[in-house]
Parts: sequence; C-alpha cells; structure tokens
Amino acid sequence: MGTTGLIVVAVGYVCGIAVLAAIFRFVVAADFAASPITLAAAGLIAALLAVLALRWRWSEIDLARPRSALDAPAPLRVGLLAFVAAAAWFLPLVDLPEWLRVGAWVLVPMMVALSVDAIAARLIAHWAATRRNWSDVHRLALAVGALLVSMLYGFFYVTSGNAVDQAGQAIASIVALTLLALFARTLSRRGASGSESIPGT
Repeated sequence: MGTTGLIVVAVGYVCGIAVLAAIFRFVVAADFAASPITLAAAGLIAALLAVLALRWRWSEIDLARPRSALDAPAPLRVGLLAFVAAAAWFLPLVDLPEWLRVGAWVLVPMMVALSVDAIAARLIAHWAATRRNWSDVHRLALAVGALLVSMLYGFFYVTSGNAVDQAGQAIASIVALTLLALFARTLSRRGASGSESIPGT
C-alpha cells in the first residue's frame, strides 16, 4: 500500500476500535472498565506492532534465505492453519468449564492458545521463507482463515442474544467473504498470467 492506502487503513482501524470499544462498554460488558494503565499498555503494544510491521525489512530476510525445491502447502491448508491458530486464540473467551475460569487454572487455556499459535507462527514463517511458490494467495488465505474465526465468534457469541445484531453480523460477514473471494480470484489470475509476487509483501 502507498501512503494514501496506509492513511485510509489507519483511519479505519481507529474508527473500528472506537466502535468496538463503545459496543463492549455499553452493550457487551457495561459493568466492566479496564484501568487507564491497561488501556495505555494495550495501545502502546498495538502501535509498536504496527511500526514493526511497517518498518521491518521482510523482503531482504526472505531473499537471503535459500528456497527449497518443495512447493508451499495449498492456500486452503494455509488458511485452515490460520483458522486453527485463531480458534486457539479465542479459546479462553468461550464457555469453558467453571474450574478453568477460576484461579490459576485460567492459565491452562491461555498456555494452550499460546502453544498452538507459536507452532503455527513457526510453520508459516518457515513456509514463507523457504518454499518456492509462496504467494500473495497464501498470504490472503492466512488473513481469511483468521478472520473467519472472528466472524463466527461474533455470530455465535457476541450477537447471539439479539436477532437484529446477529443478522447484521451475518450480512457483514457474507459481504466481506464475497469481496475476499473476488480478491483471491484476482490474485490467482495474476499469478497464472506469470506476474511474480514480491517476497514479504
């Protein structure tokens, strides 16, 4: 993305945070309020991750590593891995048994989620750096796989108590998935036409 694209995404990101914060503050958990220190720390971490993603010279790292003769897994498998990793991340938020939500036992689902995501991240980094046909379609599959979990969680948990909200969630998800499918088709056609993908983009 160019400067304009980054500005648009940044504005959309901030607006999305504001909307989600309002929904959780006044609808989902009206009796809960995070401390200013927690909010500031979360905001700082998000900003640092964004700077790291924009500044890190991924392309040079990828180009420096030798490519093997093996093909990358199919985009569908990559997307499934992202789905499993995202599902693990949402595990502590679902209706777990009471004993897993009290005291030190709450660390169990958290550690399971961290372990699954660490393995997934290692596999993805290995495939992206060493497999010869890792492409933009694979990168899109990662985003779609993770996004699908968020959509399902929103439909079955966040909006389950309100039919109107649930319908809105379903419509928004269907529209987003349709647009992503069209984008995937465009990327596939571009790859088939012989245009090369830039590593790390």
